[in-house]
Amino acid sequence: MGCVDEPQSNNNPTPSDYEGKLLIFQAYGSSNTAAGATHSFVELYNTTDSAINLNGISLYYADGISGSDITEDYEWERISLTGTVPAKGSFLILGPNEGSTSARYKIEEKHGANYGDINDPNFSLGNRSFKVALIEGSSILSMQNPFDVDGNGKKVSGYIDMAGSVNNPNAAAPDHIFGYETAPARNSASEAIRRKNLTDTDDNSADFIAARYAKDSGGMTNEMLEVRYPRNSSAGSWDPFAEPASPPPPPPGTEMLMILQANTYGNGNNTTDGSGFPRSLVELYNNTNEAIDLTADNYYLHIGDAADWTYAIQLTGSIPARCSFLIVTTNMTEVNATPRSTLPTPDQEYDFIIANNNFKIALIRNQATLSVANPFTEASLSGDYIDMFGVGTTNGFETAVAKNQSRPRVPRRTTLDDTNNNSVDFGDVDYRNTNPISNDVLLKVWPRNAAAGAWNPITGEAIE
Repeated sequence: MGCVDEPQSNNNPTPSDYEGKLLIFQAYGSSNTAAGATHSFVELYNTTDSAINLNGISLYYADGISGSDITEDYEWERISLTGTVPAKGSFLILGPNEGSTSARYKIEEKHGANYGDINDPNFSLGNRSFKVALIEGSSILSMQNPFDVDGNGKKVSGYIDMAGSVNNPNAAAPDHIFGYETAPARNSASEAIRRKNLTDTDDNSADFIAARYAKDSGGMTNEMLEVRYPRNSSAGSWDPFAEPASPPPPPPGTEMLMILQANTYGNGNNTTDGSGFPRSLVELYNNTNEAIDLTADNYYLHIGDAADWTYAIQLTGSIPARCSFLIVTTNMTEVNATPRSTLPTPDQEYDFIIANNNFKIALIRNQATLSVANPFTEASLSGDYIDMFGVGTTNGFETAVAKNQSRPRVPRRTTLDDTNNNSVDFGDVDYRNTNPISNDVLLKVWPRNAAAGAWNPITGEAIE
């Protein structure tokens, strides 16, 4: 709501008993293209062992202005706070959904509507610069910096806390903020400002970090997001600096979704030996007793060569328990490369090419792009990493590359006990007639789709 009361007087300011006890803990400015979160928010935190009633306390906020020769921020807006902050707990002021479809932290999807303790349809913070102040009273703020109204450290009456933040003050059109404690923190459309600890040194640049909500190489892992996202008062007492549990790597035999086999298409000029597959494909296998929803869990299949990642396929649909899922390329027309059998109907099609040798394939959640050569060794992806394998001289694999890959010799798992070593877990199936596997074996190892039903891909036997 707008400010309608009398201006704040700076004469003989009265300190607040809540200073150092009630903190601006976290703040974020969203937009319709923000990569971080869908809503602007301010999270308060009560450091004491007793609940704090917010009646009579106001949250003031304003954005900075970018450009040259700027000397002040936009005018302050104010929200009259009501409600209670639990002991050792949070309180959340939430703005409206700004409409970003690329935001990683989708607040309504995660928490439902009206997640805030206060849901203000007019509340919004800029993602280039903003300032927020917590003050007892309801007077209009006429000064730029209520933390230091006279240049000598005098605070306005009722001052509790304040945070100012700026993105890039050194840009050609610099970002500015003229309200902060000692020096501003840093924010962006991907990053909130979040306290390092609960000790307030009255220096925003020292007290806050840039907490990156965007999902990229510098962003929080899913596990970290679960212990860092803003809480409302219903969360009660909680530790906002708790570390996520670090699950150990899955031991051999752990049930999981895995890459079963993959290869490029066969040699269409040689119709006598049944060389490989008629089209490039990747077959996944759900080695669990529950269906896996690829769409809801945001799975991506990445395909690359020896140099880089080339394709990212967003997987859709569901894989029933103990079933395969077949992804086949639309890039190649069916060739007379494998007269011994034809492919079943794909569960998903996509325009991709797998190299004849030296390729890598990774299965990862929440990653539309990969900027690391080997996600198996990337700690920041540990919460989203599912499986991968590499062959030849590629620079992406689990422990060591799989062996003996060519068009007719297809890397395929020899066991469902995943040891996280491609050279151990994968053998090769030679699909040529000239070096034949029996028709019985062919039927056991030939790719299947989800409609084929539950089966054991090592024995080829159906699972009832």
